[in-house]
Amino acid sequence: FIASQTYLSASIWFDSNDWEGMAAYMLAESDDERVHGLTFVDFANKRNIPLSLQTIPAPPSLTEWTTPEDVWQSILELEKSNTRSLLSLAEAANNCHDYAVLAFLNPFHMGQVNEEDKIGGILAKV
Repeated sequence: FIASQTYLSASIWFDSNDWEGMAAYMLAESDDERVHGLTFVDFANKRNIPLSLQTIPAPPSLTEWTTPEDVWQSILELEKSNTRSLLSLAEAANNCHDYAVLAFLNPFHMGQVNEEDKIGGILAKV
């Protein structure tokens, strides 16, 4: 859900700076990240894993970014953070021998490899 908010903030930044294509891209990514978060909620509910929603930090302020490169760099760092979080979950699941969680996480791991590669490529072009 942090990722969804960050992508939404990036969409707003791009829109306010007349970069409509990048704004639309970021808005679509925000939606995708929210769906990913809800997928985790659904999985946890199916497994009777207790859930407790926490306050999430505010996304980067629009004033923290001055160039498209700043935004894309922030997005790359976000995706790297997502990767680290997923790896921590996988490590915990492995330690508990919870192979269902490991199987659930596998598509997300591959998605992160692709996202970091894609965002890194876009950042290089920007």
